[in-house]
Amino acid sequence: MEAIILAGGLGLRLREKVYEAPKVLAETAGKPFIFHVLEYLYRNGVTHAVLAVSYMHEKIISSVGNSFHGMTIDYSVEKEPLGTGGAIKEAMKKCNEDFVFVLNGDTVFDVDLREMYKTAKKDFVTIALKYMDNADRRGIVETENGVVTYFKEKEPGKSGTINGGIYLIDRQVPLSKKKKFSFEYDFLEMNCNRLIPFVSDGYFIDIGIPEDYERAQNEVPVMLTGRKGKAAFLDRDGTININTGHLFRQEDFIFTQNAPERIAELQKKGYYITVISNQAGVAKGMYTENDIAKLNSFINKKLLPYGVIIDAFFHCPHHPDGVVKEYTVDCDCRKPKAGMIFKAVEYYKSLGIEIDLSQSILIGDKDTDIQAGETAGVGRCIKAENNIFPEI
Repeated sequence: MEAIILAGGLGLRLREKVYEAPKVLAETAGKPFIFHVLEYLYRNGVTHAVLAVSYMHEKIISSVGNSFHGMTIDYSVEKEPLGTGGAIKEAMKKCNEDFVFVLNGDTVFDVDLREMYKTAKKDFVTIALKYMDNADRRGIVETENGVVTYFKEKEPGKSGTINGGIYLIDRQVPLSKKKKFSFEYDFLEMNCNRLIPFVSDGYFIDIGIPEDYERAQNEVPVMLTGRKGKAAFLDRDGTININTGHLFRQEDFIFTQNAPERIAELQKKGYYITVISNQAGVAKGMYTENDIAKLNSFINKKLLPYGVIIDAFFHCPHHPDGVVKEYTVDCDCRKPKAGMIFKAVEYYKSLGIEIDLSQSILIGDKDTDIQAGETAGVGRCIKAENNIFPEI
């Protein structure tokens, strides 16, 4: 999945709190706010993000860089103010997929993007809405029979569903012929017949004013921490796909029987889908870690029609009999050792998710897979056989 983050705002109302920095770099709970947004996107399966930047864009680019947890990051730099619509239109040029998420860089709305993605429809835009008892600062979005009907102006004391600032856009939708325009006023309000509402009760905060910025210091860490979870640790070759021997080419990838459907079932049951794969071909000089990353992205694209995204990929590139010196080591991550499982647990912990290994499962086609799971204390370890992904 891909996303555009609108990060060009001046942050004038925050100027008393944030000095000499764009709003998205405002330090929030120990890190620039944009990093909380990127963590949210990565946790939801986004693999490529484009930051639409303008004001002090050099600072944003130097702070964020071109990668976040393996998620690639590009930049669309406005040479002149284009408005939100113009910024989206320009950033779309750096996207490749048919449907692209768009969100604000100064807001966290904890929407389940995988579920929202399932609403994707050609020639339509899905808009994430949130019910609020007091929507004084925001207008109300009226819906009827699953369709957006009207955008109301701000009314003191009014309650209802507000625009949460997350959109899923078909790239073929003609946003506007204009170069500069407002996405909210010039497109959304003028095209209600093209909008699909997606209501979420997820955590929401916008740091646009000083009071909410102060509130975010305590609330954002709570939103990102303390959550319990369980993981499905999946071997790759021989479990998810047929083992053709040191697979790295996309054209050689074939799912094992029932793999997409049963991985989707695991995700629906609340498991974080986590691939742990020995990739000795790197140490043997047959392919690179970059080749693995490209294949991982391809696998996720193949899984999208089934409504599923693999949450995290881990691989061991080492082998004691390799030919590439830096990878020719006796490591702690190569199965049957449990290093990749422990690394995955630490990764999820960094996102505020405590993985309960006793409630987790491991599926692999080799005894070394099962040994790794048992060593780590995974509650249930299941052997895949005959190129069939087992039913759970």
